[in-house]
Amino acid sequence: MRAPSFYSVLGQPGFVLFNPFRDKEPEKSADGFLNGLKVGDCFGVVKNLPAEQQSHICEKQKQYPLKAWRLKDRDDIDQKTVLFYWHFSGDSYEPERLWLDSQLRDGKWEITDMRIVY
Repeated sequence: MRAPSFYSVLGQPGFVLFNPFRDKEPEKSADGFLNGLKVGDCFGVVKNLPAEQQSHICEKQKQYPLKAWRLKDRDDIDQKTVLFYWHFSGDSYEPERLWLDSQLRDGKWEITDMRIVY
């Protein structure tokens, strides 16, 4: 997979201006996924992720529950959207990085991968 175009040398986006006419369905799907993690429905929302990630993410969510997040950038590639967030987990006071891959499957956007820094 190529590196998304929005990354700076440090691996984080600089200034981003979102297109107000963009398809927001990938973001809605991601928001539902992240809300599910926040309220403790981890195994319910990670079911579309690779099997080896599911238990790892849910174990980490028990230790460092997701508290808040903010969309900072996105990269649209065909029928896939990579969403980049800053998030707060556990008792952290500094935001950390979070990436979600949303893929269009049978007319519905689904989260298919998650990369997170705790």
